[in-house]
Amino acid sequence: MTPFEACQIIEWDDDNSIGMQDIVDAVQCLIDTGTIYHLQGYYQRLAQDMLDEGLVHMPDVHDRNSPVQYLL
Repeated sequence: MTPFEACQIIEWDDDNSIGMQDIVDAVQCLIDTGTIYHLQGYYQRLAQDMLDEGLVHMPDVHDRNSPVQYLL
């Protein structure tokens, strides 16, 4: 899933037709790619809520393949 597709999944769930796991996967994608840090506060609050609930996790910043390491 690309970050663009992840945003589409999150934005287009107005009628609750998308499953919760799809939304969790979309938010995880945004976190893993570091895109979450460049989006509006809505996405960041959603990600923080999911982090607090244990639904998503922060990537390992020591992983050399993680794009997030370059943001720190």
